[in-house]
Amino acid sequence: MSDRPRDRQPLPVHIDAVPCGGGTIGLATWPGRDCVDEGGGWGGDLDRDLAAIRDWRATALVSLVEDHEFGPLTAGGFGDRAEAQGLDWHHLPFADNRGPDDRFERLWTYSGP
Repeated sequence: MSDRPRDRQPLPVHIDAVPCGGGTIGLATWPGRDCVDEGGGWGGDLDRDLAAIRDWRATALVSLVEDHEFGPLTAGGFGDRAEAQGLDWHHLPFADNRGPDDRFERLWTYSGP
């Protein structure tokens, strides 16, 4: 149960656009995260946020969070739900407060292009 007042609804995912080569990279918080309050309560709408990413005209979604972070952030089936919205999902995790590591680089070899 959330402490958030019932009249405050989660905001849709916000996407910042970064031009890159001939395209654009969108940067956003985790889809489905409740962005209403600074307290970081969870309870957003994953499918609504994935649809907003799709409507932004994204063709692929890259998650950078570590595997253990999936549990508290979304219900199961994140990849299936992203793909149901027509997004190609790539999971390229690396640790918080660190740059990409060798595992990321190996995965990028396949997902990057």
